[in-house]
Amino acid sequence: MKKLLAVAVATAISAPAMADMTIYGTVAVDFISAESATTSSTDSQIQRDDVVFGMKGSSTTDGGLTVGAEIKTEGTFAEPTLAYLTVGNDMVTLSAGKIGNPANAAETAGFSDTAELGVFSGEIDNAAALTLSSNGFTASIGAFQNAAVNAVTDNDGFVAALGYAVDGFAFNYGYETSNGTQESTGLKASYTADAYSVAVYKADLDVAGTNDGDIDVFGVTGSYTMGATTISAILADQEEYTSATAKTNSDLTAVKVAHNLGGGLSAYAEYANTDADGTASDVDSYTAGMSFSF
Repeated sequence: MKKLLAVAVATAISAPAMADMTIYGTVAVDFISAESATTSSTDSQIQRDDVVFGMKGSSTTDGGLTVGAEIKTEGTFAEPTLAYLTVGNDMVTLSAGKIGNPANAAETAGFSDTAELGVFSGEIDNAAALTLSSNGFTASIGAFQNAAVNAVTDNDGFVAALGYAVDGFAFNYGYETSNGTQESTGLKASYTADAYSVAVYKADLDVAGTNDGDIDVFGVTGSYTMGATTISAILADQEEYTSATAKTNSDLTAVKVAHNLGGGLSAYAEYANTDADGTASDVDSYTAGMSFSF
């Protein structure tokens, strides 16, 4: 198998260039220590954090359309994180396959493994989406349908996103519905300058016919870069209803420092605290690690 893979890669590299192709990846290993107030214990481990490998390419058709594809995997090659193709021009792009959810722009991106609150799916599989872009405006509309597994009902839904960006300011709205039983909406405003960025977002998940399972999220994020060092932080609050009137509350506070050492290598450290309704479920997490990207 390894020989076949080597031959395939060598053949692809040596073949006449028909498209621009990029191979990329990330390997991160870190030490994490988590203190739980629930069990009054501390769990520490060295863990393989990000393991990312991807390939993407693009070219131009005879008719002047831009066509591209990307395959990305995180942690396992059995199920790719992304696997899609795109066809379009400067204004309209059609994407199909397993794609990133356009609605994600309306809430914070993944801050870290220990600190993230949101309601949208990260990726949508067996999906197609159309995106229009013009004069700072973007609009996306898409649908997904996954066949039933082990007699479980089909997973299908609809996503939409609107965005506008000008002079560092950006405004994004996202919408997602799944199986006609739940809806997610989000709104985010952000500002990005040369050295810093700030954002505030509000996202909600509504389960049809009941309050049980409804989620409300509010968060503020920011980052500041000094030379090769970037400091990032997030403050977020999540309320999840467990009945018509009862709900649980989770507060998230996290700070992360990352330093670019050059050559694709970076070192980072992070502190995150999750406080769920008092001290019984508090978790303090400390992370330190290194990451190499190519």
